[in-house]
Amino acid sequence: MDSPLACDLQCYNEIIFQLEPFMSYINPLKIAFDTINSEQIPLCTIVRPLIMKLFDEHFLIFNTDGNALTQAAQKVINTELHDSIAKCSYYSEAVFFDARFQHDFILADIHTMPEQKLGGSFGSIVRSEIKAAICHRFQHRILEPSFKKRLEQNEQTVPKSGLRSFFQRINDVASSSNRKNSNSTSSEQSQPKQSIDLEFDRYKCEPTLDLEQCPITWWKLRSHQFKSLSKIANYYICVPCYTPRWTMNLQGEVEIIDRNIWWRKRRALQHQHPVEKCLWYLRYNHP
Repeated sequence: MDSPLACDLQCYNEIIFQLEPFMSYINPLKIAFDTINSEQIPLCTIVRPLIMKLFDEHFLIFNTDGNALTQAAQKVINTELHDSIAKCSYYSEAVFFDARFQHDFILADIHTMPEQKLGGSFGSIVRSEIKAAICHRFQHRILEPSFKKRLEQNEQTVPKSGLRSFFQRINDVASSSNRKNSNSTSSEQSQPKQSIDLEFDRYKCEPTLDLEQCPITWWKLRSHQFKSLSKIANYYICVPCYTPRWTMNLQGEVEIIDRNIWWRKRRALQHQHPVEKCLWYLRYNHP
């Protein structure tokens, strides 16, 4: 007759035997979310491409071998989780999870915005609540003196506009290239186009993508065509620089105001660097 300890050990071994394939199946998902959650700033638009890649290479082809736990997990992950991620747009993910994406990347005149939008809300999303949630999530970082000091320094030296920061990087690269290749004896003559300018000319002819298409994939497939631009885009590939269109429609009044603001922003950009003036909202997200 087996002792109680031996019975417990046997039961334990059976549980481990049942759980081992389940843990092997679910572990990549845990690693993916742990990696994303460890970022100082939540790069939420990376969630869907990463998870969809896991579906294609792991979840959909995993051999459950009759394991009930793994089969149950596969059913939930391949239906509920897959469908919820697939139906969610990049813009919806960004606005909901990351407060950065709620800001207008070209600061508009507050007097031109309708009164109902001045309360810090967009539709059903309240910015203050999102900001509080983000701060709470990263409070262990914010409370560190060195981190707070870096934040203060960044606020003083980095433009508020993520879009302008993107364009400034383009401008710096182009200016540096011009300085290296310029001839001091012919400084008054017009300089020939540099590689980044030629790339940008081709880039402007590319068809515009919508928010449901993955910019990461787009740049990966075309990095050999736009070597200089792709290096710059990698810094901002997770930031959909897209000003949200107001969803309310009161006899077309909001749509008209929205369109006028958009055109003013577009004209304002045309006075910047030649590469900057046409890269409205990183183009792949340009409305």
